[in-house]
Amino acid sequence: MTRTKQLGVALALALGAQACTNFQDVSTVVDLRVLGVEADPPDVFLKVTGLPPDPSTPIDPRGLGIDPASIPPIHLTPLLAAPPGTGRAITWSLSACPNNPLGAAPPGSVMGGGMDPGGGANNTVGSTLCDDARVQFFPTPGQFAAGDTADVQLTPDMLLTAFSMDIYKDQYGNYHGGFDLGMPLNIQVTATDGVQMVKAVKRVVFWAQTFPDQMLNQIPTIPSVSVFGHRDEATFDLQSPMGTLDPKTPAHAPLDTGLWLLPEFVEGVTGETYRPTIIDRDPPYGAIEGDTTDERIRYAYYATAGHFDPPRTVNQLIPGTTGTIHLESHYIPPATLDGVPVDAATGLHLVTIWIVVRDDRGGESWVTSQIALDSM
Repeated sequence: MTRTKQLGVALALALGAQACTNFQDVSTVVDLRVLGVEADPPDVFLKVTGLPPDPSTPIDPRGLGIDPASIPPIHLTPLLAAPPGTGRAITWSLSACPNNPLGAAPPGSVMGGGMDPGGGANNTVGSTLCDDARVQFFPTPGQFAAGDTADVQLTPDMLLTAFSMDIYKDQYGNYHGGFDLGMPLNIQVTATDGVQMVKAVKRVVFWAQTFPDQMLNQIPTIPSVSVFGHRDEATFDLQSPMGTLDPKTPAHAPLDTGLWLLPEFVEGVTGETYRPTIIDRDPPYGAIEGDTTDERIRYAYYATAGHFDPPRTVNQLIPGTTGTIHLESHYIPPATLDGVPVDAATGLHLVTIWIVVRDDRGGESWVTSQIALDSM
């Protein structure tokens, strides 16, 4: 089953002016941002009573019961970033709400594949903020500081309410949603530095029923990042190895050339092989296990000065294409050292960088380091 994406487009018209606009590079942090949110665990298998013995039998969420002991605390850690020099402390708060499967769909993936037409949790996810949801479970009292981890403890009543709301009807009149495809529950992070405010939604998937081969998603990691001074533009081979990125010791980058950064990909650690839950294309059109697939792993690069080219890389080619996969990105420093903060202890002009890794199923983590800019 496919869903129509709703896209909002804002057009600015300047009469009598030149129709040309330069936009800030997406990899350069010039304002308050939520660059990522790690949820541990990203997937939860619940002990649910009231499920029919035949998996093809429709489920009534109102007849389900959930064992409280099967609901683990969700350790939630947002990656909050702001340009240096503001001097403003960043705080954040939480709220949570049921998924709205009929809400506006989130943007398509970097691979351009959009949502799986066979079903699965990815095509029952709306992008509605909890601020606009019909039901809100909390906000969490108090404020957290940047770098804090919050424990989110949901209750059986909250999850049963969410299961009862995450329902939609397919073209054959059958009901689907979280109770058979996995329920993506929305946890909203609201961050502020007292001047700016930004909101992001993180989804944790809860399962009322599972299949024998189904495995919980594991959080992808970046074991290490290799640093190179150059890349051959004819062969795309990385050259002049400079070791690995160290979170405590800055890598040095000349203003005129920058650096190449290559995150290490380890099968089974960074990306996994799994079987998704999908809607059967044949009668009775129930939830079934899909074919074995490899997770698509995406990397996003950010810096407080300068930029990355490309700002995003992915470990799979676009379906139907051939070529060589490149996970590396080129850090390109700013043209001058003006505005780049000087570290008082070392006298170095330091830029903070982040590399965020994400999988298809809501897992994400990141590495943080610094680059010292060397004048030419």
